[in-house]
Amino acid sequence: MVLKRTTAPATPIMTPAQAREHLRGVSTDDDTYLTGLISAITAEAEAFTQRGFITQTWKHYQDFFYEPIIEIPIGPIQSITSVKYYDENGTLQTLSGSLYQADLASEPSRILLAPGVSTWPSTQADRVNSVEIEFVVGYGSAATDVPPGIIQACKLAIGTLFNQREDIAVGTISSKLDRSFEMMLYPYRLFRFP
Repeated sequence: MVLKRTTAPATPIMTPAQAREHLRGVSTDDDTYLTGLISAITAEAEAFTQRGFITQTWKHYQDFFYEPIIEIPIGPIQSITSVKYYDENGTLQTLSGSLYQADLASEPSRILLAPGVSTWPSTQADRVNSVEIEFVVGYGSAATDVPPGIIQACKLAIGTLFNQREDIAVGTISSKLDRSFEMMLYPYRLFRFP
């Protein structure tokens, strides 16, 4: 199974101005650095929660249709764009939407065979990633659509990394950002059960 983001979010989860407001007293001279921190922390938070925050497009690849139910291991899913596969002759086909149903309410979201359909189509046996599912993920197209707890966790991490730019701070009591950051993100984490 392979996941690949094909279209990045159009906007970040916060602007440098919003980060400066949280940090207090930081000048616009640091905006380039803050932009990098926002990007890095967002990527870390999305990886930890297994969610895309702002609307973005992904593809999920697998070698064949494994089970009657396909779980999409990232959320929240807004829509399934397409289910494509390479048939036994190696021709790329688009699966008709009438042959499957998308359960977007469940987490993780699932794609199931439609009622009355008993099996997925056969795929090319010797082809890697013969099934390609394209879908849209995110809470919405604006940062205001992202849950406030996620934004606050990211602000905490940005503040910590902005104020401590080295791996080790000599002469201070050690503290661990990851624990607070992860604990704030934990309620939003997408879990998969075997």
